Amino acid sequence: MKFGKKQFSIKALGAGADVTAEQLGKINGLAMVELTADAVYVRRFLLAHNCIDRDRERFNEALLDDFARTLPRKGLLWGHQWGPPGKGLFFDATTEEMTPEAFSALTGETPQLPPDTSMVKVLWGWAYMLKIAENEGVVANLDGGVYRHVSIGFKAESRVPVTDQHGNVLFEEYKPKGEAIEGSLVLLGAQPGATAQKALDIDEASDAHISAPNDKGGSTSMKWLKMIAAKLGKPDLTEETAGDAIAAALDAKDATITELTQKAADGEAYRKSLVDDCLKFGRLLKEMPDDEEGTKKKTEFIGTWPIAEVKTLRDSLEGRARKEFPTEFQLPGKAEDDRQEGTAAQVSAETKKKYALVAGA
Repeated sequence: MKFGKKQFSIKALGAGADVTAEQLGKINGLAMVELTADAVYVRRFLLAHNCIDRDRERFNEALLDDFARTLPRKGLLWGHQWGPPGKGLFFDATTEEMTPEAFSALTGETPQLPPDTSMVKVLWGWAYMLKIAENEGVVANLDGGVYRHVSIGFKAESRVPVTDQHGNVLFEEYKPKGEAIEGSLVLLGAQPGATAQKALDIDEASDAHISAPNDKGGSTSMKWLKMIAAKLGKPDLTEETAGDAIAAALDAKDATITELTQKAADGEAYRKSLVDDCLKFGRLLKEMPDDEEGTKKKTEFIGTWPIAEVKTLRDSLEGRARKEFPTEFQLPGKAEDDRQEGTAAQVSAETKKKYALVAGA
């Protein structure tokens, strides 16, 4: 699951206009006390879309639907400050498809759609703030157009590369399932036109020594550290010692894999020798095929057995074959060696007898 914060060159759209009865009903479904239309300030925000952004990333259309489903009851924050309470609360969200021309007219941006996609899909979020003294400055800046860019904080199941027919990465796509965590008012980037800024995901936050809050409190980095410590059986693991501990664990695993790989190769060689013996002894007993096709099928069939069963078959066939064909199991050249040894012994005896006769003479 990826955590992210994606900023877009998108305006906070719509004025803080009259609150409809339907909107007020949804707001009061979240409020602890009954609020009147005069007590709340409502604004619509375009939080996300399905176009390729300047980070060469995009949201999958189905993921935008996940965001719309999960955005209500989430906070309108100030610059992704995950911790303090927000400035407002999202009470409604939906997605909408529009032409690229309509999107450009609405936002002043030229959308870059992925191949085979002709419509821009956007995520709308409606948020409300209370008309109280501490929010007067925010409301004034929203109405005056000073606060205009927004960003979504989200979770997505995965981010996958999309490639062309030659394997070149065109862009990366966030995929469902996902969840909208919050929407934030953000500043414009310092570089001219640089208003789509890189989101922090879990890996990048770790590299930058930033702990992004997760949806259950605490931090993502601490969550992973605890998981690693439990896996390694080292409850006292710290951020400073985690690197060495993980490296040592990986080295040990690599050594084990190397050892097991050799043992597996030895086991396969032993299995092959057992199967070959089964075929050899079976042919002597006329119980195994001796043609190429039949041998191949029988080899594949016996090769699927547990090795203990293959060994039992080999021992049975060998015992019967040795009993019925004992001459087939004599060591090569043994009879010839025995004959030569006998001849040499006879020559030696005759020679000694001859020497003895000469000596007696």
